[in-house]
Amino acid sequence: MKSWLLATELQKEKDVNGAISSIKASEIQDKPFISIDQALVGKAAGVNVTQNSGTPGGGISVQIRGITSINGNEPLYVIDGTPVFADKNNDSFAFSALGGGNGQTKNSALSGLNISDIETIDILKDASSTAIYGANGANGVVLITTKKGKKGKSAFTYETYLGTQQVANSVDVLNLPQYAAYQTKIFKLNGEPVPYQYQKPNLLGNGTNWQDELFRTATMYNHQISFSGEKDGTRYYTSLNYFDQEGIVMNSDFNRMSMRLNVDSNVKSWLKIGNNMSISRSSQQVVRNDDRGGLVMNTLRQSPELPVRYADGSYAGPTSGLGSSANEATNPIALSEYNNAKADRYKINGNVFADFTLTKGLVFRTELGYDLNFAKERLFCPCLHFRKCI
Repeated sequence: MKSWLLATELQKEKDVNGAISSIKASEIQDKPFISIDQALVGKAAGVNVTQNSGTPGGGISVQIRGITSINGNEPLYVIDGTPVFADKNNDSFAFSALGGGNGQTKNSALSGLNISDIETIDILKDASSTAIYGANGANGVVLITTKKGKKGKSAFTYETYLGTQQVANSVDVLNLPQYAAYQTKIFKLNGEPVPYQYQKPNLLGNGTNWQDELFRTATMYNHQISFSGEKDGTRYYTSLNYFDQEGIVMNSDFNRMSMRLNVDSNVKSWLKIGNNMSISRSSQQVVRNDDRGGLVMNTLRQSPELPVRYADGSYAGPTSGLGSSANEATNPIALSEYNNAKADRYKINGNVFADFTLTKGLVFRTELGYDLNFAKERLFCPCLHFRKCI
């Protein structure tokens, strides 16, 4: 519970002593962002946003004016007055056990927040952060204000979009005839007999294009309905959202369902009470794809002479680890099927508050904020060894 006295009900931006950047809803709502931190890219000076992983719903690193702390460099997010710590509650044991780079072990701290509910985003960059929020604001503060009901007629809104994603440029690798000719030269240089399968490259087909097998045209769609308005001094805004995104790598995806309810009412001339609440459930599935033992690297290293599967349906080539030798790659399709992890996350965020007008220009506000996180994780990894999938 937090209570404090405010000298004025509102503080104008020009009266704040510090660097502030503001982003309005109109600047981000037409973009297919998964989370708010992605929407900050290129929107404010001094704010660096790095996508740590290409996995849908993957970790995003936000730094305001560079690295400032040894205890983490993420800013403090404040949603309608409730703090959300990006350095906490976004690590995954299952993703970490799967292996891969650091970006794969985290999800976006704000991936459960529906971007269509945002009214404004204000970024505090310097001393104004610590002056208000203390040490928690040392890395900057991102103030997020969600939508409220407005005077006038009630408004019902439905929004939707559908999009696709695909690899823009594939890496140019050898097809099977080129690979056979290359192997023929190696065997001849070593004074060894050329295996029969390499002796007539011009008779061979193109072989397996492993990039075509691993990457796909992924769909992404969003549905949003909202209802808002104001009547007899009571403002209300409620929304329901569903978002789904496939990854361009097989067996990776992210989907989210969220609901928001914002209500405030002038009960008396001197008393206003209200509630801001968001409930979300997100599901994220990842595969090992961002290191030497990952899918992408094995896709580029795998031989075009191997099929994805043999005639009996079993996978060709090594199906786990880094192969039987340093020069042998794992079957990336088998790797995506055998080694993957899924996390279901449930989040309840919001606050209840009461404003008491003691006299003109003097308001006493008491507020109770909550940020509850629950997670259920599953890991499928037959080759689990020392808590790492290989």
